[in-house]
Amino acid sequence: AMAALDAAFMAENPDIIIDRSSSPYDEHFAKLTTAIAAQDGMDVVSAYPGTVAAEYEKGLLPLNDYLASSPDLQENLQFLTESRGIDGNLYVAPFMNYSYAFAVNKSVMTTAGLDPSPQPTTWNGLLELCDSLNAAGVTPIAAGWQDGYYYDRFQFILLNQTLTKDEFQQMTRGELPFDSVGFLKAEEYLAEMVDRDCFDDDAIGLPLGEVDGIWESGKAAIQLVYYPSNAWVETLGEEGVGFFLLPELDDNRWGAYPTTDAGPNGGWAITSW
Repeated sequence: AMAALDAAFMAENPDIIIDRSSSPYDEHFAKLTTAIAAQDGMDVVSAYPGTVAAEYEKGLLPLNDYLASSPDLQENLQFLTESRGIDGNLYVAPFMNYSYAFAVNKSVMTTAGLDPSPQPTTWNGLLELCDSLNAAGVTPIAAGWQDGYYYDRFQFILLNQTLTKDEFQQMTRGELPFDSVGFLKAEEYLAEMVDRDCFDDDAIGLPLGEVDGIWESGKAAIQLVYYPSNAWVETLGEEGVGFFLLPELDDNRWGAYPTTDAGPNGGWAITSW
């Protein structure tokens, strides 16, 4: 899809040549930092917006003037206010959004004698699912904490409920202290998952890049993802993967919590689409 977009853009702009390169997620931001320090590298980069992008402000060009000169972009791009850095500049323009969900390896669940399509609706229900998998000798949730990126994923989904809407806005501006109630609550929930052995102890020494392979090979039943992979069709089959959302927390401070029931084939329907 990206190759087709590149080709169409270059056809309309023959003086511009797009030479796209990629790197593993756990190496991407280190390479960006190195390129900025060396003042040599790519012209356009992919990065997270908001306070994260502001970390690279010495190497990224503020997009404010470009945005101001394009009413079309202002009208069609979402989350522009939330994407600004602490200094008010827009360093990264948002072009997509996504949701986190737990992906379930159904064959692992079946071998463990459990429902292959679990849908825990409470926090205790999620912890009890970890208990049941541990009792069956199965690592509940694949994890790799070494580089911190997988930890971020859990913080994202927990903070979506432990923060109020006002606190969330403060966080995006870099104004919310790490010892605030919302941050501490998120840490408490994650610590509770660790205490209930939802993760393998060895995960502390593993990077994010190994998580999918652990789960896909059947060494763990669940992983937290923000995208379904077409590669899973080949290894696990079209009916081999289920999904569920983080249940509503006991002291949800955000407000009304949306739930979605897409049915047993919902995940693969989205992937195929």
